[in-house]
Amino acid sequence: MGILTKARGGKNLNTLVNNRKFLSAIVVSVTLICSYICYYAGKPNGYEISIGGTPIAYVEDLATFNNVKNDVEVNLKKRFGSIKINKDIINNEIIIDKSLFTSKNDIKCNLLRQSNVEVTAFAMFSDNKEIALVANKAEGTSVQEYVKRYYESKANIKDIKESKVKNKITYVMKKVNLFKVQEIEDAAVNIINTNYKSKTPVLTVEIKGNVQEKQVAAATTITNWSNDILQGQTKVQKEGKDGSKIVSKQIAMENRIIIEEKIIGESIVVKPENKIILKGLKTPTTEIVAAVMPSSRGMITSNFGERWGKNHNGVDIGAPSGTPIYALKEGVVSYARWEEGYGKVIKIEHEGKLETIYGHCSTIEVKEGQKVKGGQNIGKVGSTGRSTGPHLHFEVRLANIPVEPTQYLRK
Repeated sequence: MGILTKARGGKNLNTLVNNRKFLSAIVVSVTLICSYICYYAGKPNGYEISIGGTPIAYVEDLATFNNVKNDVEVNLKKRFGSIKINKDIINNEIIIDKSLFTSKNDIKCNLLRQSNVEVTAFAMFSDNKEIALVANKAEGTSVQEYVKRYYESKANIKDIKESKVKNKITYVMKKVNLFKVQEIEDAAVNIINTNYKSKTPVLTVEIKGNVQEKQVAAATTITNWSNDILQGQTKVQKEGKDGSKIVSKQIAMENRIIIEEKIIGESIVVKPENKIILKGLKTPTTEIVAAVMPSSRGMITSNFGERWGKNHNGVDIGAPSGTPIYALKEGVVSYARWEEGYGKVIKIEHEGKLETIYGHCSTIEVKEGQKVKGGQNIGKVGSTGRSTGPHLHFEVRLANIPVEPTQYLRK
């Protein structure tokens, strides 16, 4: 029993010793990690760049700032001669969130703004109005070229013949803060935006060139005369169909506005098919009954049917004033006096509910209730009532309904 107890006691002792070592290792590790965290948490991870006590940038390393500064100085040397920006530039190590680091473009702008360097620049005037501040006249010319290229790109003219600034451009030298001098693109964009907002552009670009447009080649209507169609009547012989054409134009624009265009040529792509209308030449003169107008053989000047948006209930037979009018056929005079529109009018009733009417007479030579024979002289042509000239208005009514008169005329 004693030996067994001793052995067990030795084993428990070894286990305890090992546990203490493990715990010690953990404590040491935790201590080292905490020390590491505390060290690096308190270590600066960036720089604050200041000019004259005013922060202008926060960067991760000084090389970032110096590269931007060198680029700025190279550009300034090109534009103004040798200019160094060294005065009162201070950097301090700081702890900062990386999301707050300053962009290169903002570093450049802040550097120029806070440098307080004075330079000789050129105020650019358009028709005596200042529109930009540039480093030199060459930059002013580049600004104009930029604006010209912008409006050329918007003109939709592939064949540009001429492009120029219409305004009088002048320059005046002045001493200004370096930051106020505009880059070429900035000055040009500002001019374009000002043009857009203003009723009167501060800079006008005139563009001339040629364009081509596809347009409809409209079908025309051709009228042919036909002896097979009565006067006053028409017939569509062929329906028309539009085609297409290419139209060449000379265009003149000011900025984005077309001020003049002139057609200089056309070429047909698809030929239009013209509409053809036949217009009647046929006169019913030979069809007019001799008993109506035997002496003049009067010609029909207006047919039965729609006319001027209204229905024309008879035919008009042109003849000199005083020409005799004869009854179509035997009948009884039912009306022989003035009637609104018809003027002096004669109405004769015939057998079979047929009635003939003779309007615009100059004289009436029959009386109401009088029997007449076919071919009997009943009056004379005139221009009474609603008439524009001497003629006979001749109507035929069947059961008081107007019908085509020419079908009752003898051949």
